[in-house]
Amino acid sequence: MSALYQSMLKTRKSKYKSTNFLLEVQDLSMRFGGLMAADKITFSVNKGEIFAIIGPNGAGKTTVFNCISGFYKPTTGTIELAGIPIEGLQSYAINKKGLARTFQNIRLFKNLTVLENLMIAQHNQLNTNLLSGIFGTKSARYKEKLALNKSAKWLERIGLLDFIYREAGALAYGQQRLLEIARCMVTNPKILLLDEPAAGLNPQETHNLAGLI
Repeated sequence: MSALYQSMLKTRKSKYKSTNFLLEVQDLSMRFGGLMAADKITFSVNKGEIFAIIGPNGAGKTTVFNCISGFYKPTTGTIELAGIPIEGLQSYAINKKGLARTFQNIRLFKNLTVLENLMIAQHNQLNTNLLSGIFGTKSARYKEKLALNKSAKWLERIGLLDFIYREAGALAYGQQRLLEIARCMVTNPKILLLDEPAAGLNPQETHNLAGLI
């Protein structure tokens, strides 16, 4: 180990103890049989920071995202969101704690409308029981109105308000990318993971996406 690396490591440890990171990943490893897809990955992200994981195809970037967001249970390592351990939790539980993510391959409900995609994403926040939903109680109607307003706000922000009742699968590819981000944002995330969000976009769409981020 070089003296420079030792110095950096000491600085890192000191900073780690004195800083409350929004996301902390320590020694994350993921093994599939004899294949080590991610090996002792460590990084941290501060509130308000734009942080990138960069690597060639097959390097394990999506595997790391899948471990953080609950689609995989990591073989070893710890993951904390705002100081709370989340490794091994189900994806819906991690989302409820404030983490949302997009996918390398778009995963919208393509047979549902743009609005319905955003409303479904907010079921964790609506927090209404079955009976209140069936009978349309005042509380259920109020929460549904809030969800509708939030959906409209984000659709306006990404330029898709005019497509609110169009099926998601009928949107252009770049618009579907934006809708997937909006679907994340309506869940009020503390942190947003974007898995190759510009994949398949043309230069102008990529420029617009960078501005949105």
